[in-house]
Formats: sequence, structure tokens, C-alpha cells
Amino acid sequence: MATQFLELKDKGGMNPPRLLRIDERTVSLLGDGYAKELGLLPGTEWTLEQTEQGVLWRRVDDNLLKLYVEATNACNLNCRTCVRNVWEESPSMMSDETFARVIEGLKALPSVQAVHFGGYGEPLVHPKIFDMLREVKSLGLRTEMITNGTLLSAEYCDRLVAADLDLLVVSIDGASETTYDGIRLGSDLDVLLKNLKNLAAARYRANKRTPDLGLSFVAMRDNLEDLLTLKRMASQLRASFILVTNLLPHTEDMKEQILYSTLIASTYPLRTGPNRRDPQVIFPPLDRSQQIMEVVRKLSIGRSNVQMPGVDPNRSRNYCRFVREGVAFVRWDGEISPCMPLLHSYPCYVLGRYKRIQSHSFGSLHQRSLPEIWDSQEYRDFRRRVRRFEFAPCIDCGGCELSESNQENCFGDPAPVCGDCLWAQGIIQCP
Repeated sequence: MATQFLELKDKGGMNPPRLLRIDERTVSLLGDGYAKELGLLPGTEWTLEQTEQGVLWRRVDDNLLKLYVEATNACNLNCRTCVRNVWEESPSMMSDETFARVIEGLKALPSVQAVHFGGYGEPLVHPKIFDMLREVKSLGLRTEMITNGTLLSAEYCDRLVAADLDLLVVSIDGASETTYDGIRLGSDLDVLLKNLKNLAAARYRANKRTPDLGLSFVAMRDNLEDLLTLKRMASQLRASFILVTNLLPHTEDMKEQILYSTLIASTYPLRTGPNRRDPQVIFPPLDRSQQIMEVVRKLSIGRSNVQMPGVDPNRSRNYCRFVREGVAFVRWDGEISPCMPLLHSYPCYVLGRYKRIQSHSFGSLHQRSLPEIWDSQEYRDFRRRVRRFEFAPCIDCGGCELSESNQENCFGDPAPVCGDCLWAQGIIQCP
């Protein structure tokens, strides 16, 4: 957790930010489990700053809190939206040796709270994914996974429940056969829904509430209306949330599908309670077109607990949640990247402009340990630059040849440069 709002008010007016350092006594007062859930670990530092909404509680230390592990870059589908339509990488699996180095790194970094199995591949195609989950869980860490859901057989669901997986996020980009099957080539909506019922049955048999279920939805012109049906389906499936993200086009024919051409830097979160019968819908910034606003309006009808503040005070432009929230990625081959967009190299279209993204690694686990890479001066300097976010504003300009890659900009920043990153603008969201 990077920020937290406390409902506290100071009648005497606004006060300057205060620095708070967490020690063992603080942790004991809150309870070890609750403190760890909040990220309040001994040695971490937070600032408390008064705002009109209350007190903003922000972590300022530089610890690694969450690690994404790409078990494989292979996938069993061929989606229209996928980067595989344009890249030349061969399907590969994380080796036992590489994963052993991941485990060594986790043991040496007590600040890590969670491990998320995901990246640009389907984790469930890795033959040892359940062993990986159990090994991470044995360290006392929270485990998460994102999947396309097509391999969630009754057996696999039982194994996920037995492995004590905390969160399973399923990608579903349509709520009708025509839309879903037309986007996720090689899949079938009826099969997916049956698989999600397998998960519910597996939890029931084991008398467990985990893994919690979330849905991920890539919004585009062809499927936006399906969100209305998906909201109803999510309630029936006992999903806790629907994370809506925008499309990053990788092919020219997908450029016209984006819903953020005017790049409105605001969000429309529909907040509901934690009850699985009424899942939360979490929107990225979208255009204020009639089509989009009509869908948002219909989603909120009849929900007295739905709020639409217009701008989420926890979010802002030029905010990299990966750096700000202590996240790193391990690619299948052991390379350490700072974020999802820099995990691989690929072409894409940013607001209609062609751009070539070059992957960036701060080191390999086969040469240095995870703590050594995280604490390296190069990686620290990068995180400092991203927190300041003083990159050239290519997202607002984008008019020169430098914006065709992420290797340089007109400010002379060292590669990679992040001024054109849609993740940093909140346009694209990852679980």
C-alpha cells in the first residue's frame, strides 16, 4: 500500500507534512498481521499530510514490497489485443534454477509482502506453477495470479485452493459470445464461465473463501457495452471487483478502438462495498463521450452505495504505481525490470503514434542477487527520477522523432524515458 486516507480533520487549519518512522512498538500496537497488510513494517517511513479529504498517509521509503514473477511468456490463446501479434519472441518457461534464485531473493528481503504470478504469458501453462505457488506461500507471503481462465479445470481449481492462493484475477474482455470469442481467439465464453463455477465449487469443497476472484476487462469501442452485462455476471460469480483498463494497440487495425483519444486525466471509480454480490468497478481515465458516459450512468443506476467523485484523490498524472508502490518484475529468464511496460520489447501505438518500446533490465538473477539489483545505484537513480517524473511531456506533445522510442527525449534523460507511458497516466491498469 502506497497511500492511505485517514478520516481526521484539524480544526486549526492545514499543517505541514509530518514524517513517521515505523518501529517494532508501532507494529506490536497494531498487530503483526494487520501492520504487514498495511505495509507498516519496521524501518519504513511515511509522511502524514493534511488535505481537504483528511490526512494523506504516504510511504516514502524505498523498500521492495511486491514482486511480479513471469513464470512464462507462452500463452494458449491468440487474442486480437495481444503483443504476440507483433513480437518475435519464442515461447519460454522459467527454469528451476531461475526460480530458486527468486526464492533466495525473497528470503533476503523481509520487506516483500506479496508475489504476483503474471506478465506477458499465461502462468497456468507452466508445468510447475503449483509448486511455485506453494513455495512462495511457505515464506508467509501473499500470493496472486492473473490468468485467461481457459485452463481452470476442476482439478486445477482444487489445486489453486489447496495452494492457498489469495487472489485470482481472470481476464475477460466480453460478456457475450460474439464479443468475447471475437477478441480472445481460441477461447470460448461458455467454457470460461463453467471454469469460474469450478473455482466456486472448489472453494466450497475446501470450506475456504480464497482465492478471492477479480475480473480484468480491456475496454475498447467494440466491447464497452458488455460491461453492463459483465457487472451482473460478476455478482453471480462472487467476484470482488472488475478492473477496467484501456487498450494499448500493438497493430494498426486496433488504433481506432481506444477510448482515451482526448486523454482526459481523471477517473470515474464506482465504489461499492466489499460484498461479492456487488463487485467494485474500477475505471481508468476515459473520454467523456456520450457512449462512455451512458455506460457509466447505467452501471450506477439503482446503486445507492455508488459514488462518482469524478477525480480520485489517490490518483494523479505522472504517477508510476510500480515505482511509487515498491514493485519490481522478474522476467522468465531472470532479468529484473521495474515495471510491466519495460518487461519486453514491442511496437505499439500511443494516441495513434507509432512507438517502439525497448525492454529494460537492471540486472540478471544469474549474475547478482535480487537485493543487490534492487539496491544498485543505477536502479535507485531510476526510481528517484520516476518519483520526480521530470521527463519530457511526450504524452502531451509527441510531435518529434524522439517520441518514436523510449530511449531518449528532448530533456536529455538517460534511457528508459517515461514521459509517454500510459501506465504513468493511469490510462492502463494492471492488477
